[in-house]
Amino acid sequence: MRILISFLLSFFRTIYLFEGKKNKKKKFFQDLKIINYKSTKNIKSLEILRYLKTNNKLKRFKKKQILLALLYKKKPISYGWMYEGNTWNIDEIDQILSIKNNILLFDFETIDAFRNKGYYAKFLILIKNIKKNKTFYIYSLGSNKHSKKGILNAGFNLKHKLKRFL
Repeated sequence: MRILISFLLSFFRTIYLFEGKKNKKKKFFQDLKIINYKSTKNIKSLEILRYLKTNNKLKRFKKKQILLALLYKKKPISYGWMYEGNTWNIDEIDQILSIKNNILLFDFETIDAFRNKGYYAKFLILIKNIKKNKTFYIYSLGSNKHSKKGILNAGFNLKHKLKRFL
């Protein structure tokens, strides 16, 4: 039933695809730091392990997806994922996106107590400190106003509005 509903909804969704370049000059925010994980081996934080297990995200490491955690005073407050590959399927509209030689950012979540305080935009700005000469792509549902605002505030530009092909 869930698959059928998702399939039907995919015809009515719009995805906003944004792109951004690495920061020309490194940016920092007091008490904020990003840690990335390519596997569970180095994760010592119980909060991060709980996030992975509760949200059933452990299998992403096998797909070479990298977990990014935003720490505020050494405590995780937000999570997101990064992927470098050739293509990506945007499940919400069942469309393949070519991302060859670029970086895709996806599935960000901020802990409730830290929402609507600008941490999402700061997280994305810090991610763009990564020393890679690649374009960063990130997408959001058209209906997700908070996400789109955070992405734009982080210096990303709208590249395309995507819909499912019939």
